[in-house]
Amino acid sequence: MITKAGRERWLRSVDAVFDRAVDGSLLRHIGCATDVTVEKEGELRLAQMNAELEAKVSERTHDLALLNEALESRITERTFELQDAVDELEQLTYIATHDLKVPVNNLCRLGIMLNESRHLLAPDQAEQVGWINDCATQLGAKIQGLVLVAQIRQSSALPTEQLNLRAAIERVVEEFILTMGKNAHPVVIDVATDVIVEFARFELDSILASLMDNAIKYAEPSRPLQIMLQAETEGDQVVLRVADNGTGLDGTRDQEKVFGLFQRAHKAPAGSGIALYCARRMLLRRGGEITLDGSRGVGAVFNLRFPKCEVVSDDG
Repeated sequence: MITKAGRERWLRSVDAVFDRAVDGSLLRHIGCATDVTVEKEGELRLAQMNAELEAKVSERTHDLALLNEALESRITERTFELQDAVDELEQLTYIATHDLKVPVNNLCRLGIMLNESRHLLAPDQAEQVGWINDCATQLGAKIQGLVLVAQIRQSSALPTEQLNLRAAIERVVEEFILTMGKNAHPVVIDVATDVIVEFARFELDSILASLMDNAIKYAEPSRPLQIMLQAETEGDQVVLRVADNGTGLDGTRDQEKVFGLFQRAHKAPAGSGIALYCARRMLLRRGGEITLDGSRGVGAVFNLRFPKCEVVSDDG
């Protein structure tokens, strides 16, 4: 209703017929009314605000839809770029693993053979052989580090197999026989022929190769190198103990450095600080473990724990 002053007022009323004429027409009625202007004006303001909010939400939704389209397009583009980079990395890893590893290993062996005969060479030739040997060793270490770091990224995708531990050890040891030198003792392998572990083949070979390479690299010049690998079963795990009589490591002081990324316990000879870090990561991902024992000047002992498998595979 409109007041005499021209203001609009909202009323909520309750009415009842009080009197009617003979013909039934309304003569008088009675009722009461409540002024709800404030409430009604609040409802109207709320409805207006809701309408304005819906308009803003619609506008922002449209803006977000445009941003999402742009973002999805950028994500698709970046995904393609990343996949391309991953493909290149996998191709590089394959080349490092297959095409480069064999010639580099042969170069390292040639350097060792030449080094053993350096007493027959002139001083300048012997020095050049030393350079070749050092370069080949560094190149081999870099390639091995590249392969291991790349393998960490793909570790979870590699299938596990039932692997004969002794056969795997013998296969890896055979690759290092020439590298050990003619004065080294034969590698002692005290592992039963029926010990089977559940592991990825490439990772197992990489871990064993890293331990063999470290033992040879840190051999004590004053005594013939001796490497021993011994395995036993403890519950649901196979424990492999790899010991050498090299320059040695402190089982307490060197533990973190030995397994840390780009960390080393020895200043010489040169190394990358990658191999044992990767070995530890590979074992942990497969439910295994690696720890260090030993003493400086006496030797190093690495204790590896592998998940055991009771079923013997035909292919070993």
